[in-house]
Amino acid sequence: MKQLIQKGFIAIALLGVSLTSFASGGSPADTYTKTDKPIVLVHGIIGWDKILGTVDYWYGIEDALERSGATVYVANLPALNNDTARGESLLSFLENLRARHGHRSFNLIAHSQGALTSRYVAGVRPDLVDSVTTFGGAHAGSGLADLVSGIESNVPSALSSLVAAFANAFGTVIDMTSGQTHSQDALAAMAQLNSEGAAEWANLFPNGRPTSSCGQGAEVEGGINWYSLGGTSPGTNILDPFDLLANAGGLVFAFRGEKSDGIIQRCSTHWGKVIRDDYHLNHADLINHVLGMKGLFSPDVKELYRQQANRLKNKGL
Repeated sequence: MKQLIQKGFIAIALLGVSLTSFASGGSPADTYTKTDKPIVLVHGIIGWDKILGTVDYWYGIEDALERSGATVYVANLPALNNDTARGESLLSFLENLRARHGHRSFNLIAHSQGALTSRYVAGVRPDLVDSVTTFGGAHAGSGLADLVSGIESNVPSALSSLVAAFANAFGTVIDMTSGQTHSQDALAAMAQLNSEGAAEWANLFPNGRPTSSCGQGAEVEGGINWYSLGGTSPGTNILDPFDLLANAGGLVFAFRGEKSDGIIQRCSTHWGKVIRDDYHLNHADLINHVLGMKGLFSPDVKELYRQQANRLKNKGL
C-alpha cells in the first residue's frame, strides 16, 4: 500500500510538471543539435551573413540549429575572392570568437566555395577546427567556372575583364549591404573555382580528399572530421527564380554527361565521408533559398542541417 501511495504521488507530480510546461508554452529542453563545440556557418561565393539586417544567406538554418541547443555563429567573408583571402578572413573571425567567448575550436559547416575556404583554415590552423561539413562544396571546382575562366572556351581576355569589373562592383554592393568592406577579385575567385585551381588547392590541403575521382575520403584525417552532402536537381520549383539559372547550368553539365545542382557537378561535392550526394535540391536549395522555396519532392533543408549537427553531437564534437 505504501509503495502504491508513493507511485501515486510521483505520477501526480509528473502530471503537474507537464501541465505547468504546457500552460507556459514550454517544453523539455531540446538538445538535438547541441554540439560540444560551436557551429560556424561559412558562406560561398557572392555570399553574406545578413543583407540589410533582414535577408539571411542561411535562410532559417541558424534559427533551426539554435532552437535545438546549438551555439551558432555566421561568418561574413569577401563575396568575391580566392580562398587565401577568404580563409584569412575566416581565420580572423574564429580567433575573434575565441578571444571574446573563450571557445577553443569549432565545427565549420560550409556551402559552395566556403568548402575550400574552410579547408584552408583547417590546414593552416587545425587547432581551431574539429570538423568540416560541406553542402554543395566546389572541391573539384565547377564546370561553369571552367567556361567563364576560359579553360573550356575561348573567352576574350577583354570580355573577361569587363565581366569581372561588373562582378566586383556587385560583390562590393553585397558586402556593403551586409556591413562589410572587403576587397573584391572576381578573376581570382574564378581561378580558384575552375578545375585547375581546385586541383592545386586539393594538393595544398588534401586531408579528406576522396581516394578516387568520385569516391569518398577519410571520415577522420589530420585530427579533423570531414563530411559532405550535395544535390543533383537543378530545377525543383518553377516559382523559384534561381531555378532559371540552375536549369541553364544544369544543361551545360548534362552536355558534359554529368549530374549537378546547376552550379556544381555531383562528384565535385565529395569530400571526407559522403553523407549523400543526390538530394532533390539545387545549389541555392542547399541553403534553403530562395526564401525557403523548394520542390515537392525535396527534403526539408533545415532538417538536413539539424541531422548533421546531431551527427556531430553524437561524435562528441
